[in-house]
Amino acid sequence: MKRTQQDVGTIIRKKKARGPDIWVWRFYEVDEMGITRKRSVMLAGDVEEWPTEAHAWQGSRDFRYQRMEQSCGQSFGALVKRYMHEAMPERYSTKKSYASILKRHILPQWGNAPLAEVKKPFKVEQWLKELKHSPKTKSNIKGLLHRIFEYAMKWEILETQRNPMQLVEIKGVTKRIRKKIVLTVEQYHALLAELPYHIQVMVMIAMCLGLRISEIRALQWQDFDLKRRILTLARSIVGKYVWNGGKTGASEDEVALDSKLVSVLEDWQKRCVPTPEGWLFANADTKRPVHGDVIQKDYLRPAGETVGLLGVGWHTFRHSYRTLIDDVGTPLGVQQRLMRHADIKTTMNTYGSAFEKSKRRANSRVAALVLPPAIKRQLKDRAKEVSLKNLKPETTAIQ
Repeated sequence: MKRTQQDVGTIIRKKKARGPDIWVWRFYEVDEMGITRKRSVMLAGDVEEWPTEAHAWQGSRDFRYQRMEQSCGQSFGALVKRYMHEAMPERYSTKKSYASILKRHILPQWGNAPLAEVKKPFKVEQWLKELKHSPKTKSNIKGLLHRIFEYAMKWEILETQRNPMQLVEIKGVTKRIRKKIVLTVEQYHALLAELPYHIQVMVMIAMCLGLRISEIRALQWQDFDLKRRILTLARSIVGKYVWNGGKTGASEDEVALDSKLVSVLEDWQKRCVPTPEGWLFANADTKRPVHGDVIQKDYLRPAGETVGLLGVGWHTFRHSYRTLIDDVGTPLGVQQRLMRHADIKTTMNTYGSAFEKSKRRANSRVAALVLPPAIKRQLKDRAKEVSLKNLKPETTAIQ
């Protein structure tokens, strides 16, 4: 039977001298003295009621959770285990990050500690001060502790009150350690000239639409309606995992496409590696989406150094896009929608809304700036060729 790592203990089948076999739950629990002890509890259902181990896990769920809640008064680790089982985020990258923080930092320090001990903000703050990690890492640890305590109150393990982690202060967390890079149009064109064509197309999409690399990697041709000039963002890829959905609910949106960018996409559609799933950017050998980190390391960083820019990465284009839409006078509410932020505070601490015409106008102005002159001339020449082919000869006599 396949079980998640968050299931606590084991359930075994035990024979009885008389009657049907029973199920026994074995697990570890921290007692009042802080000593970890092995426990065995006979479950209510026998093999006639729960024929398989899977039935036993499912049937005893409420009882096991109630027992875990009781042990939470003794062990913070039991609360963490319930959080991992019931409330861990579904998005792969977030789940992986949270699991790493719990395994490397929180559980080794607080796993066997009483819940009341972790509720003391001063103790937690002193512990975080002693950690030899960056303020950002400490802030992530504090944030996850805050989230776990929120669920403890939701589950009525704790009384609803002010979250004790709100009192924990971390020095230096608000300072930006790494300076963000924002490209001028001239720098962007110089960088683009140093890249292979398939990466140029990825970069042009990033600069014209402000997409994250996880969203660009996940693009499929079925997401585009090139006639209506609309892109529907429906998925993202983190590592090798495809996530059906955006980073947040606001990330899943319809994005307006400029006609010049549509021409670039139509040209790329003829050249890209064909795959059964219709990926825009696939590896020729594996037929799977390309790796953003590899492209950043092997192409973007070296190209940036060639033109005198250090530390260029995929998020550089998203920062630059936000600066450009602001520079062309885009209203704040439209900026939030174009960046697809769930909260406008993430964009500029101002609330607003956007109309489709405003979004399209802002995107077109940015596309006109960032598409290279050579591509503009190429598209212009193609448009002339098409118009000449469609031009019908005069048949009306001149009188």
